[in-house]
Amino acid sequence: MPPPFSQLNKLEFSDLLVQFNFTRRINMVHVHHTWRPNHAQYRGHDSIESMWRYHTQNNGWRDIAQHVSIGPEGAIWLGRNFNLAPASASGHNGSAVSGPFMIEVIGDFDLGQDQLMGVQHSALIHVISAVQQHFNLPSTAMMFHNMMSSKSCPGTSVVFDELVEEVRAERAGGMVSRQMTEQQLRIADALKQLNREVPAARGDESLAEHEPHDEFERGGFGPASGLSRDIIDTLRPHVINLRGGQFSSDGNMTTSPQEVDILIDQHLEAALVQAQAQQQPLRIMLYAHGGLVDENAGLMQAYNRLAWWKNNHIYPLSFVWESGLFETITDQLKKALGKGERAIDFFAPTDFVIEKAARTLGVDTIWRGMKSAAEAASAHDGGALYTAKKLQAFCARHGNNVELHAVGHSAGSIFHAYLLTACHRLGLPAFRSLQLLAPAANIDLFKSHVVPLLGQKHGIDQLTLFTMTRRYEQADNCAYIYRKSLLYLVSAALDTRVNTPILGLDESLRADAVTARLFGLTGNSKQADIHWAVSSFTASTSHGGFDDDTATLASVVRNILGLNPTDAVVNYPLHDDGSKKRRTIHDNRYALCIGINNYSRKPLAGCVADARAWGAWLNGLGFQVNYLLDQEAKAAAILEGIDALLSKAIENDVVVIQFAGHGTQIADESGDELDRLDDAWVPVDFEGGNFVIDDMLGELFARHRDRGVELVLFTDCCHSGTSTRAAFDANAPEHQANSRFLYVEPELQRKFNQQHAATIRSTAHKDEVGWEIHFAACQDHQSAYEENGQGNFTRATLNILQAIPGDHMTYGALADKIIQSFTNDARQTPNFRSFSHRRSQPLFAALTRQNDAPTGNEKPNMKNSPEYKDSFERIERRLDEIASLLRNRLN
Repeated sequence: MPPPFSQLNKLEFSDLLVQFNFTRRINMVHVHHTWRPNHAQYRGHDSIESMWRYHTQNNGWRDIAQHVSIGPEGAIWLGRNFNLAPASASGHNGSAVSGPFMIEVIGDFDLGQDQLMGVQHSALIHVISAVQQHFNLPSTAMMFHNMMSSKSCPGTSVVFDELVEEVRAERAGGMVSRQMTEQQLRIADALKQLNREVPAARGDESLAEHEPHDEFERGGFGPASGLSRDIIDTLRPHVINLRGGQFSSDGNMTTSPQEVDILIDQHLEAALVQAQAQQQPLRIMLYAHGGLVDENAGLMQAYNRLAWWKNNHIYPLSFVWESGLFETITDQLKKALGKGERAIDFFAPTDFVIEKAARTLGVDTIWRGMKSAAEAASAHDGGALYTAKKLQAFCARHGNNVELHAVGHSAGSIFHAYLLTACHRLGLPAFRSLQLLAPAANIDLFKSHVVPLLGQKHGIDQLTLFTMTRRYEQADNCAYIYRKSLLYLVSAALDTRVNTPILGLDESLRADAVTARLFGLTGNSKQADIHWAVSSFTASTSHGGFDDDTATLASVVRNILGLNPTDAVVNYPLHDDGSKKRRTIHDNRYALCIGINNYSRKPLAGCVADARAWGAWLNGLGFQVNYLLDQEAKAAAILEGIDALLSKAIENDVVVIQFAGHGTQIADESGDELDRLDDAWVPVDFEGGNFVIDDMLGELFARHRDRGVELVLFTDCCHSGTSTRAAFDANAPEHQANSRFLYVEPELQRKFNQQHAATIRSTAHKDEVGWEIHFAACQDHQSAYEENGQGNFTRATLNILQAIPGDHMTYGALADKIIQSFTNDARQTPNFRSFSHRRSQPLFAALTRQNDAPTGNEKPNMKNSPEYKDSFERIERRLDEIASLLRNRLN
């Protein structure tokens, strides 16, 4: 059995060092990060216990590897006996006589992932300082795992020199210690844990190498609990906690009939008084989460959205029904493959095998158990039925002053199918709206329980369904293992029969006559609404993402409030202080518009007009627009202007860079181009040998790559197809007078090389597709043209954008429309470059971070993994090169 791992604060840890009987001399501090669990997956003691299990049962070590672990909340968890050598790094673990003290910081601190900050950072500094001071070690007596191996551990965002200075400052400030007072029992327990007996080593642990891993025992891998007593008390007026359909009598939060009585008779009554004071009805929204959510995650989800619902004048009443199936199903799917998650070949034909094996392994039994719990909640002794009876009495007292609404995600649609049927049977007023997000209910259940309730006064006034098209369902995955969305797995292997029609699946909806007619999928008038991702109504491209998607949740709120699609609401998520300021959409929008007509030779006529036209349009969308026009647009000013905007932008901000002017190609001195040519923007001071080459832009953008900023480029110049990365073809066609191309003679090339020799050598960009979204006027081997005082590309693009509102347009749809508009112009074909999955993102929505790391309750997506991206970046790059070389030969 694992020990109960002691949790200490900083002062208690200092006292423990004083009282612990060290027989082993500490001569160094080793610092690691866990990688997995990361912050979102941390679950307190369960995570520490899971690491212990992995280290002892999988690795065969006598105990957990590390001496202490430091949690995101600043907790210092004790681990291995301080007098035992750790399993830190092969050849660096020391012995029972002397060696390092090992610290494991819980999180993934590679750039763009978790941040080492706040109380966790403070606890790390304190532990390092305390250990070093206790053994009279200098502040430099510290090693990162990456100094002893090829790993990035403790993360590429953690800087050794900075940490040393922070430790030095902590020690200079003086370490506070105190004698045993109220902490006496806690420290005594900690000493007992550290001095427990452990098995003898089964091998030479001096060669043990701590490896970050992501395969934990069930229960230690999942969302953080973080459930303080204050959080539980805040949730009580808004949460009914169930287990197996009955009121939960254990776990982090219990619910009893008496507590429901208080919820309805006191808290709802008080909320009604507040709503009437604002001359509004009390809008009660019954929420049911998905079936792959455990108690901790369900409670935290309810807590995280609570202030947001209330700021939108909605009273949430959430059923947390503790299905907790995700870890169980994932474990069973791994058994179907016979290997661990990170060993899976994502492109192997495993789906058929998993579907066949799922029933054999009992995964379908797990799903049936979850469905039974959903049904039991509204049965004769179920917790949801009891709540519905109390609600019926409340509504009867207050009549039209109360509105009922329901929202269910995934298997929450199953929960609500039974609950709303029970509500109708009890005589509750009709629900004004039922909104289902990626529903996992089968169509038979939907037709038997929900369809009969649809229509004014029948039980459900308005039904709205949010789901993905077939394309996105098939591009999704389940736990990295099953290569389609969870709904396909439910249909093929988990529900009542093989290939059960599921309400959230595109093909199931269209194949069933009732649902096809209901949602107007056959061209008939519809009786219920359906919104397909991706659109202005919903932007989730994963099954698990709907309940955390800003666009979807905004649509849900508008439907409850009876608003139009364009009416303003408080968007989710809120800032940490619960204010109404939005984080993810339209917080900050910056634009730099560059236009140059007055070149010293071959001047142009439409570039300044282009820049002003772009600026006016962007300003209308709320962008803060800066301009660099004609003489202002020097090379240094362009680069500085771009860098300034990107530096000012924070996560989820949008930056647009527009350039209209001459483009050119100059000899590549960095050796990164196949054809030995770099694409370049031509600034107004080009005569001095100044150019803005693709390598410079690539290096500039790379510095900001992992900061979560959305960067969009519109370039109306020659050789712009890949101008932020590479040009591939030197043999461009004849450049006419109205083309935006400027020839660079050898003398200008020599001046450029002399002035930028160091820059050229240092900015050879990596073999990767840029993270920016780039709309270009032409292919890399073509010219861009201007006519009638404006660039053809700019005119066509702005005409499209002005005809269709931006919130109804995705990047991919815009690219397709621009390219189509040039079908009859053989001189130039616009180009669009970005990661393929960005095509589906709404224009300027900034709904996902650029590193695409899963956060919160999002389920992992293999397509967001660095390994997946790296491989496809190289493939895209090679295909570009091959296509360009073929064009060169054919021309």
